[in-house]
Amino acid sequence: MVVGAGLSGLVAARELEARGCTVRVLEARDRIGGRVWVQRDALGGLDLDMGGAWVADCQPSVWAEADRYGVARDHDPLPARMRWVLGGERIDRSWPLDVGDLGELERLVGALLAAARRHDPALPPDAQGLEDLDVPAPAWLDAQGVDGRVRVLADLWIAACGSAPVADVSMLEFIRWISAAGWSVWRHLEAAVLGWRFRDGTAALYQAIAGDVRGEIRLGTPVARIAQDAERATVTTAAGEELHADAVVVTAPVGALAGIEFDPPLSEAKSRAAAENHAGQGVKVWVLARGVPDDFFALAEGAELDNAGAMATAADGSTVLVCFGPSAAALDVHDHAAVAAAFAELAPEGEVVGVHAHDWVGDPYSRGTWAVLRPGQVHSAWSALREAEGRVHFAGAHTALRWPSFMDGAIESGHRVAAELSPRSP
Repeated sequence: MVVGAGLSGLVAARELEARGCTVRVLEARDRIGGRVWVQRDALGGLDLDMGGAWVADCQPSVWAEADRYGVARDHDPLPARMRWVLGGERIDRSWPLDVGDLGELERLVGALLAAARRHDPALPPDAQGLEDLDVPAPAWLDAQGVDGRVRVLADLWIAACGSAPVADVSMLEFIRWISAAGWSVWRHLEAAVLGWRFRDGTAALYQAIAGDVRGEIRLGTPVARIAQDAERATVTTAAGEELHADAVVVTAPVGALAGIEFDPPLSEAKSRAAAENHAGQGVKVWVLARGVPDDFFALAEGAELDNAGAMATAADGSTVLVCFGPSAAALDVHDHAAVAAAFAELAPEGEVVGVHAHDWVGDPYSRGTWAVLRPGQVHSAWSALREAEGRVHFAGAHTALRWPSFMDGAIESGHRVAAELSPRSP
């Protein structure tokens, strides 16, 4: 039995069936996809990717799945109109640094690459002697002596990648993305925000994978309890129904594990990580605005929305922009006026006429955006979070070797847990 019909759960189900297993998938929501979700006619008459959206050709698992199903991808162009908001100053040019900053930038990139070269993405990240990197990102930057405007940019970018205040992000998580991208800072940047998007949205991929799952995918079925004994596992739904299986694959995100009762209880390390949750507690919100060009992209230091990028043009000529911010506690994405005020820090010339978002942090089946581990959690929790406990096995993007936090990591984990349960090749 698989708990969760996101990418990791759907891939696990398909791969287990290919190995001869009978599989049933239970999904709490009334849809498949998990934190990858296309909402139809959501804003300005357009379909929107409410969760994950970007992929990259250096992400082998998601790229292979897209090739398998012939899912078309388009590469986002580099933004033509860049705006930087640094120290309260708006800078309208492609690059905010001056010639005098380039030496410091080179030094930072060199330090990042040196750190990334210490990490082998094919091996467990907590078994490589990298404890000195599993620290708050600002502490690592302090140790490198990074300062000035280069430091401001580093803080801004790590916070944006982490969907969190920069101090909440483990530097090792950031380094893992650089090593996964072939030890390339640029390819990491491309994968994070300048990569490829599916032409028909992410639904083109997750629906195709679901179409290859022969067993039942039961929607609207939250799981309340998972018990196990020497003979079987018993899954109890929120409605009180008991279902039995030889094994259970749980794909719930880190914080959402706390919403399921386990008997026997989860390991201390898993329970502690679920209670702490991961750092990705930010926001993703779509904005419909007049007066903003359709090739606009902005990043802002310390703002409630720290980046915004034009994605499409609505029928009335308004621009549809996707925006991100580091803290759901600081910005209510359902408060139109609050979002408009936050957006004005990036583009005061724009008139916000529509706002649309999902509260991923408040969603009990997500309890966060993409999973970025907190300082120390790679070494205290990563191995535990993916370790099987008897008949119960665990998957999800946060358990991936390569590309944690990304769709690629979720897919990798689905393949891994299927092999773990049934090591015979299909």
